[in-house]
Amino acid sequence: MQSPDSFLAQDTPVPIDLEATVRKIRFLVQTHHVTVPDLEHDLGIRVKTLQNVLDGESRPSGLLLERLASYFGVTVEFLTGAKAAAMEDTLSPSAAQGHGHGGGHGGGASRASPLGLADVAVRLQAMVELLVEKGVCSGAEYHSAVERVKERLLQR
Repeated sequence: MQSPDSFLAQDTPVPIDLEATVRKIRFLVQTHHVTVPDLEHDLGIRVKTLQNVLDGESRPSGLLLERLASYFGVTVEFLTGAKAAAMEDTLSPSAAQGHGHGGGHGGGASRASPLGLADVAVRLQAMVELLVEKGVCSGAEYHSAVERVKERLLQR
């Protein structure tokens, strides 16, 4: 059986917006109050692997992105900026309960009732403000994304 390090070494870099991905990883590291060396240890990766990505000395592999996403309870698509698969999963109250350091989704079959429009609007505004405050995206990037979504929805 190969060590996690050998898998990481064999994994190829993934085409991503590196700057945005690094900002998101830094944001998650800071908000989860974990050090980079501790995170590298917890993920079972070589020392300096993640630090080199954060310093712009190397690109993250697909495997590293998967491990980070799993650790922080987010998707690889969130980290890389790729389109999210399903918006409703991120808006239900039960989705927030299963995310975070070391957390998993509960095994219950029942699903929480959908949020009302006012609740969704408040959560969306709070998330946008937090992302802009933390430097994950700028106001201009947010508005550009809104325009892209509008265009996509109008094409349907």
